[in-house]
Amino acid sequence: MVIKVMHLLPKDGLGGAETAARSMRDLSRPGFSFRLQYIVEPTSVASRGFRRFRIARVNNPLAHLVSVYRIVVAHPDVLIASLWPSMPVAMLMKVLRPRMKLVVFLHSALPAHAVDNFLTLLALKICDEVWADSAKTLESRVGQRADTRRRVISFVVARTGVRSVSQYRGPRFVFWGRLTHDKGIDVALKFIRLIREKYPNAKFDIWGPDKGERANIEAQIKNSGLEGVVRLMGELDRSEISAIAAEYSFYLQLSRREGMAMSVVEAMQQGLVPVVTAVGQIGSYCKPGMNSLIVDPEDLGKSVEDLDKLIQIPGRFEDLSASAFTTWADAKEYGDDVLEGIAKLMQR
Repeated sequence: MVIKVMHLLPKDGLGGAETAARSMRDLSRPGFSFRLQYIVEPTSVASRGFRRFRIARVNNPLAHLVSVYRIVVAHPDVLIASLWPSMPVAMLMKVLRPRMKLVVFLHSALPAHAVDNFLTLLALKICDEVWADSAKTLESRVGQRADTRRRVISFVVARTGVRSVSQYRGPRFVFWGRLTHDKGIDVALKFIRLIREKYPNAKFDIWGPDKGERANIEAQIKNSGLEGVVRLMGELDRSEISAIAAEYSFYLQLSRREGMAMSVVEAMQQGLVPVVTAVGQIGSYCKPGMNSLIVDPEDLGKSVEDLDKLIQIPGRFEDLSASAFTTWADAKEYGDDVLEGIAKLMQR
């Protein structure tokens, strides 16, 4: 018997949920078939009719109805639903096909807004199991509800192209991810301005698609006199991460809220030393002075001093870089963990 699995997401993108889901497209395991389904299909995949009627936005009800139709036709045994715009489709499918196993997959310790919170809570009431990217996300979003079956899924994707240690390349910082307020890029720019007082050759490159924050970032760069120091590099393909990471020493992400923070995990796999805030699950695997530098947004000056000490001690950067890589060296990979979870779910 082949277990048919479908993972439903609002649309393709650079986020951790989308990246992890995409990593399973080429995964081949006996007894499983896996398919990705987006509410808004990529342009290269969407039919001419789909584009002609301009249902290219997640909030268009017609896009949701098209997704329901495609899921009904595919007839999956298990439907995994990620991110709040997917929840209406997922809940309708559970009503239409009660025997189908529904998994609600949570990716952030805090809801994005009230609508996210409302729809996700409704979906939690009818799903067969809830998965999360971290224990912190489960604790925050599900709590101690005894009626909810739960599982934490590893967010370590395939390890192709990773490096065990990074060579110190000067005070060069990088970020990749969505440009949103939650990512704390405004705080990172304040940090870089202080770093530059000690290290005039400091550089910070920001990669990722604009999600409403680019104009604010550009204004702050100009007002802080960081032109030529901070660069907005645009979007990147995840396959380019290894080559891009080789040009930097530190991964800088001072988020206001997170779940597992997949980009931080990816950076550590590349041997970059993470300079991060201890939000979401980050504080459970980023250990200050061992494999990372933890930043207090309320005391950036102290964090700059800590970074200066790290740089000045010979061999200290390389030690933290090697430790950052080792943190994930033996972790279970995402695809294997997902399929293990599905196998156990189907046995119930």
